[in-house]
Amino acid sequence: MTAARVRNLLLAAITLSIGLLSNAFARESTLRVAFEDRNPGLGNPYGTIVTSGISTLSILFDALTVLGPNGHLDPGLAVSWEPTSATTWKFVLRPDITFSNGEPFTAQAVVSVFDYLRSSASAGNFISGEVTGIKHVEAEDNLTVVFTTTAPDAILPKRLSLIYMVPPKAWSEMGQDNFAQDPSGTGSFVLDSWGQKTGRILMSENLSSWRSSRYVSRLELINVSQQVSRTQALISGQVEIAYNVGFEDIERLEALGYHVIVKPVAFVNALVFSNIRPGPLKDRRVRQALNYAVNKSEITDVLLRGTTTPNGQGAIPSVFGYNPDILPYPYDPVKARALLREAGYEDGLTLAAQVWGAGLPEQEAIYIKVAQDLDQIGVTLRINSVVAPVWLDKWYTGKWGDTDIISGTWNSSSFNDVIRAIENFSCKKPGVVFCAPDLMDLIEESNATFDQTTREKHLQKLLAHMHNIAPTLYLFGQTHIYAIAPILQNITFRHEQLALDLVKLNR
Repeated sequence: MTAARVRNLLLAAITLSIGLLSNAFARESTLRVAFEDRNPGLGNPYGTIVTSGISTLSILFDALTVLGPNGHLDPGLAVSWEPTSATTWKFVLRPDITFSNGEPFTAQAVVSVFDYLRSSASAGNFISGEVTGIKHVEAEDNLTVVFTTTAPDAILPKRLSLIYMVPPKAWSEMGQDNFAQDPSGTGSFVLDSWGQKTGRILMSENLSSWRSSRYVSRLELINVSQQVSRTQALISGQVEIAYNVGFEDIERLEALGYHVIVKPVAFVNALVFSNIRPGPLKDRRVRQALNYAVNKSEITDVLLRGTTTPNGQGAIPSVFGYNPDILPYPYDPVKARALLREAGYEDGLTLAAQVWGAGLPEQEAIYIKVAQDLDQIGVTLRINSVVAPVWLDKWYTGKWGDTDIISGTWNSSSFNDVIRAIENFSCKKPGVVFCAPDLMDLIEESNATFDQTTREKHLQKLLAHMHNIAPTLYLFGQTHIYAIAPILQNITFRHEQLALDLVKLNR
C-alpha cells in the first residue's frame, strides 16, 4: 500500500463521521476495465504523450488546462489565463489544492515542473520537447504564474494541457524512476499497485482530490493484449468496459445488449515520407503518385468495417484548423503511373518501409493492402516490422538510414489543434523528417495570430499546401472503440479519453 493511499484512508477516518463512513462503505464499488497496456513509463508523466483512450496518467495527474468533451480548452489546475503581451501569459491557479502525498499545489510547484523540464536532467523525456518555446516561468504570487515565451505563441494554453503537475519535493527527493513507481498527483484516484506481476493496475479513490470520483471507489485496469480476449472478458463478466474491441465484434456485442461507442479520434493514419535523405521521395510527383495508387476506400470499408473514412489531410472535422475543401486523393492508378513516368520512374522503383506493429489489430493487413496496390503501378514496397525503440529512434532523431518510409500519424489529439501535427511534418521538428522551407513563414504566422478566426484560415491554408506536396501517404482517421456493460451509466469523455471518475455502476 502506497503512502498516498494510507494518507487518504487516514483523511477519510478523520473527516467523516461514523454515519458518513457507513454510507461510503455502502456505496463502495469497483470498476474493472480491460485495456491494451499500461503507460510504458508507469507514473512518469513526462516520458511520453498518451494516445490511448484509457490513460493512467490522466487518472493520477492534472495539468493546468484540460480538453473538455467538445475538444475545447477547459480549466484544470488553472482557473483562468490571459495573454498580457505578445510573449507573456498569466495563469491563475485553483486554490486549496493538495497533491495526494500532502504537498500543497502552488505557483512555485508549477515553476519547479517547468524548471525541471527545461533542464538537462529531463533531456530524455519526450515532454521536454514541448517546452522549448518557453523562455521563463515565474511565480507572481502563490496562485499566479507568468509564462514568457521566446516568440508569440497563441496556443500556449493548449500546449500546457500536455504537462501534468507533480509534487516538487517528492519528485526531487525520489528521483524520476522511483517517483514513477510510486507517484503522487491531484487526480481522482491514487495508485495502489502497478500490477507488474499480475497485469492488474489497482487504484483507490483520492479523497483529497478536487475532482474525486463521484460513484466509483476503486479501479482495476486489466492488461489484456489480445483483442478477442478483451471481448471475452466483457461477455464473461470479468470487466465492465472493454477498450478497443474488434470491428467484427461490434454487431455481436450490441445484439447481446452491450453499448458500443465508436469514437473518432484526432489521428490520421499515414505512411511517412522523407524528403531529407536522397532518393525518389524527394520528388513531389512520386509522393503524389503513391497517394493516388492506394485504394483507401477498400481499407476503410472492408478491413475497418466502415467505421471510418479515407482522409487527405492531417486533421479530422472536429480538429481546429480542419479544411473542409480538401478531399482525399482519389484512387487513380492511371494517374499514379503517369506521375511516375513524368518523374523518370517509368520502369518502377523499390522502396523500403519500417512500420511499428502497435496500433490497430488490422494494421498488418492494411500495410499488405497498401503494398499490393503500389505493386500495381510498379512500386515494390518492402515492409519490415520493427519494435518501438527502433521506430522511435528514427522518428525522434531523423536518422533514417536506408529506410524510405516509416509508419506514423498526424496527431492532433494532444490539444485538438492541427498545428502540432503540421509542425511534425515541417522543418521545425527536432530530428526533421520532412522539410518544406516555404511553409515556415505560414507556420510562424499561425502561432503568432491570437485572433482565432484568422488563425483558423492560416491553418486551413497550410493543410491545403501540405495536401499538395504530400509529405505522407494519407490513409484514414482512426477510432477508439469502447464496449460497455449495460449496468454502467454516465459515460462521459474528456476530449478523447473516457472519464472513469464519472462512471456510475448500477449493480
